[in-house]
Amino acid sequence: MLSNIHIKKLAILTIVPILTFAITACGQPTAKDYVQFDDMLFKTNVIGTKSAFSATRWTNGIVYYEFDSNVSASNKLIWLDAAQQWANVSDLHFVERTTQSNYIHVQDDDGNWSYVGMIGGKQEMGIYNWNYKFIVAHEIGHAVGLMHEHSRPDRDDYVTILFENIIEDRESNFEIRSADIYGQYDFYSVMHYDNKAFSSNGLNTIEPLPAYSSMLNVMGQRTYLSDLDKSGMNDRYPNLVIGNISVTPKNSSTTPPTVSGTVTVSATIIDNDTITAELFVDDILVGPMTNISGDTFSLQWNTIYSTGGTKTIKIIATDDNGNTSSSTYQVIVDAPNPDIDNDGKVDLNDFSLLASSWLKSNCRRQNQYCNGIDIDESGKVDLPDMEIIAANWMYGTY
Repeated sequence: MLSNIHIKKLAILTIVPILTFAITACGQPTAKDYVQFDDMLFKTNVIGTKSAFSATRWTNGIVYYEFDSNVSASNKLIWLDAAQQWANVSDLHFVERTTQSNYIHVQDDDGNWSYVGMIGGKQEMGIYNWNYKFIVAHEIGHAVGLMHEHSRPDRDDYVTILFENIIEDRESNFEIRSADIYGQYDFYSVMHYDNKAFSSNGLNTIEPLPAYSSMLNVMGQRTYLSDLDKSGMNDRYPNLVIGNISVTPKNSSTTPPTVSGTVTVSATIIDNDTITAELFVDDILVGPMTNISGDTFSLQWNTIYSTGGTKTIKIIATDDNGNTSSSTYQVIVDAPNPDIDNDGKVDLNDFSLLASSWLKSNCRRQNQYCNGIDIDESGKVDLPDMEIIAANWMYGTY
């Protein structure tokens, strides 16, 4: 639940429903460029735009921080432990600041509060409830862009807000915000209010719709990150993920598909960091893939230099933090047969047959492409045929 301790201390920060702020030279808010809702501070130019995750992502998922001198050594460890809960499920990295210009200044305060997202420059975070790790995690969630769950655009499909029971001038804390939505509505979220948050009379301020009545006392928990908290953060700051591998053109729509000739292997590779990717076929390196646009990487692969049959394509991606990920995809290669004499292996005799017809042309008009010596069926016996034999030299499964 959103504990009474949490609510009591937040009341200090919510004397009026909307406060506007600017950052002065000493780092304290004054009325101008920031707006506050409960424990969240926003830049006014991002309010009403993208918000369930709001404002600006931290560059490359790296969140720089420093501690005020009033934060004890034990409370520093609590904050770092809470930050690690988010880092464990995403591509977020919390790094102690040296000279970086964008960073969080964590201080011991008489309330729990945070700016939402990376605002640029020094941004402060106040913590009061140090003994509640997941209250601290809640505020860190705001700092990396999370808003309150009950403010999602789809919340009216799941809960009813009882405005008549809300403390006067606190109604703005329950307003719907325009949002980027990640996943289903989550009653278990560490970012959700409890059912009596900001109650003026001890009655509920948030109630689940009848279909979700069992969630009444689940809302507002501060003891763990829910599964959807974790997956949502990974959607916002994704770990290195390879998906949607495709090969074109295909000769069939079967699984696995049949391919031949030169094909393009493409994949979506998602990460906040700089990525390199390599393509392997049956664990043999074909080459580095090229980032052609957005998250799409591709490379052309000429299958005529491979033996026929089922092949395993593997893509291995690495980011600049040293993280790696791999994914595989199978195809059936309809490759030319370099075993010209059909004795079950590619050897000197096949090479001799090729040499005896070297640069012979018009093979399409002759029997079976110069009796199979025109291996790539190009119409002449030339260097590509030699390369196919070389690529399959002494391969003995034909």
